[in-house]
Amino acid sequence: MDDLMAIRRGKGIDDATMCRRMGVTAERLAGIENGDLDPTLGQIRRYAHAIGAAIEHHVTAVEAE
Repeated sequence: MDDLMAIRRGKGIDDATMCRRMGVTAERLAGIENGDLDPTLGQIRRYAHAIGAAIEHHVTAVEAE
């Protein structure tokens, strides 16, 4: 979330705009950003979309011990 919040700050996107774009309340947005809530993958993706960023996922096999 730190990287996403840095992008948001860099773009100057205010709370009201983020809430509107994500479809969440100000309280939920604050909880996501300050770590009080454990955001779902969907919420993180909506956050990224709201700031014009993309989330990439990579799956790697783990070797059995």
